[in-house]
Parts: sequence; C-alpha cells; structure tokens
Amino acid sequence: MDKTTRVTPSAPGQSACIEMSKYFGSGISISFVRSRNEFGFSGWFDSFVGIDGDIISLGELCTVFKITPQMVEKALAEYEADGIE
Repeated sequence: MDKTTRVTPSAPGQSACIEMSKYFGSGISISFVRSRNEFGFSGWFDSFVGIDGDIISLGELCTVFKITPQMVEKALAEYEADGIE
C-alpha cells in the first residue's frame, strides 16, 4: 500500500504533528512543541494497539544524531528552494 502522511500545522508556540502510515492500520506520530523545543514520538499497529512513545528535546536530538548547524542551514536552504512554506 502507499504511504500516507497527515500533517497538522500549528500556530507559533504551539505543537505540530505529522502522522505517517505505510501500511493500513500501522503508523508513527511525530509531534513538535515549539514552546518547549521538544519532539514527541509514538505509534500504533493493528489500528488500535498503541506503542508507548517518548519525548526528546531538540538539542538532545541534534546531539544524538550529530546534526550540525551547517546541516540545518543546508536543509533549510533546500526546503526554501523547493518553495515549501
């Protein structure tokens, strides 16, 4: 089956959420709370079985994945070049 993605936009300082589902009834939810600079991760399968998630700060995420300021700048430039707002 095709992957489906649902994005819930947010107002400044509020949370945003992306839900991705590659197979029917299974998926992952990634949210970002701007006011706290935190990501939340959780998921589900069989349409109803929840997978406990966790929260990680933006700084910790960058440290764990060794994301540098240069990498962020490049990604943002590519994002803006694609005309995505």
